[in-house]
Amino acid sequence: MSQSVTVSIFLVFMPPSPTINAFCGVIAKMSAFLAFLCDCGSLVVKVSDRGWLVASSSPVPLKTRRKEEDCGSPVVKVSDHVLCSPGTFYDSSARECWDCPIGHYQEDEGQLECNTCPDGMTTEYFRTRNETECKGICQPGTYSPTGLETCLACPIGTYQEHSRQHTCSVCPEGTTTASLQSASEFDCWEICNVGHFSNTGLQPCDACPKGFYQPFTGQSKCLECPSNFTTEIVGATNVSQCLDLDPCAKKDHCMNDGVCTRHGREAKCICKEGFGGDRCEHDIDECLQKPCFNDGICVNVGFSSDIHRGNLLTPSTALKHDLQCLKIHIIHKHNRAHLASQNNPHYSLDKIRQTGCNWHSYL
Repeated sequence: MSQSVTVSIFLVFMPPSPTINAFCGVIAKMSAFLAFLCDCGSLVVKVSDRGWLVASSSPVPLKTRRKEEDCGSPVVKVSDHVLCSPGTFYDSSARECWDCPIGHYQEDEGQLECNTCPDGMTTEYFRTRNETECKGICQPGTYSPTGLETCLACPIGTYQEHSRQHTCSVCPEGTTTASLQSASEFDCWEICNVGHFSNTGLQPCDACPKGFYQPFTGQSKCLECPSNFTTEIVGATNVSQCLDLDPCAKKDHCMNDGVCTRHGREAKCICKEGFGGDRCEHDIDECLQKPCFNDGICVNVGFSSDIHRGNLLTPSTALKHDLQCLKIHIIHKHNRAHLASQNNPHYSLDKIRQTGCNWHSYL
C-alpha cells in the first residue's frame, strides 16, 4: 500500500520596505529550491496575489530522487539539492533550467531570470555567467569578427549601414568613399577621371588648369609641368602634353599697344600710360580723381600726345594725362580767362590739383 504526501507552502510578502526588498532574492531562491525537491521540478511554482505560492499540482508519492543526469537540464548539486547553474535560469512553466539568451547573463545559481547587459552592449554566446562578458556592439560604419568590441572602421571603398556586423559592403563599381567608417551607400561617390581633381578625389571634379596634368583617377591635385613648360589645354592627362610654349607668341595677348614679357610659363603685359589690367584692357578714367578746379569740367579723351592749340595754360601748368578741363569763363575784377589744360610730359596728375584750370594764374 503506497502513501502520498501533499505539501503546500505559502510565502507571503509583507508591505514594501527596504528590509523586505533586500530579501526578495532569497525568497526567489527558496522558491526555486522547493521546485526541485520532487523529481527535478514536479512541484509547480506559481505567483498569486499573496506572493510566491509553492504547491504540488497533484499528490506526489514518496520515493528516491532520480539521478541528477535524468533531470535533462544544466544543473549543479549543492548539499544534496539540485539548483540551476550560473549562466542559466529556472523556467517554471517548462520546469527546466534554460541558458541565458544572448544579451543576458547570470552570475548566481538557482535563479529564476537572467540579468540584461547594459545599453549598447550584448554577449557573444548563450549561457553567459558574468557581466564582464557583455561587450559593446559595433556601430554602423564599423565591424569585427564577432560584431562586438573591439571594432574596426570600414576601409575606404566600403560601408556598413547596420550594427553588429562581421564585414563591410563594397561600394558599387566606379565609386568609392572619401574616408574610413562610412555608414551608407550614399557615401560612395564617383571617382574623378584622369585630367581632373578635387579635394577628395571624388565628384564634383575640376579639370587640371594649363601647366598641369594628371594621369591617374581619383586624385586630389594635379601634377605641375616642368619649369617654363605649359599645356595648350586644360585637363591634360600626360606629361607629354607639357610644351615649351611662348606665352607672348600671340600678338594680341596685350591690348592697347601693351608690351608682352615672358615670366616662365606666364605672360605679363606692360601697359602704356592711361591703361591697366592684366592685358591692358582697361582705359583708366583720370577724371574720377576730379582734377579740375573752379567748376572746370573734366572729359576723359583717352591717351594722346596731341596738344590742344589755343587758350592754353602756361607751359608750367600744362598736363601729361589724357584729360581736358573744358573752357569755362571765370569773371574776376572784370577780367575773363579762357582755361584749358592738355597733355604735357613735364607734369604729373598731382600737379593738376595745384594748377589745373586755376583762374588765379590769369588775374
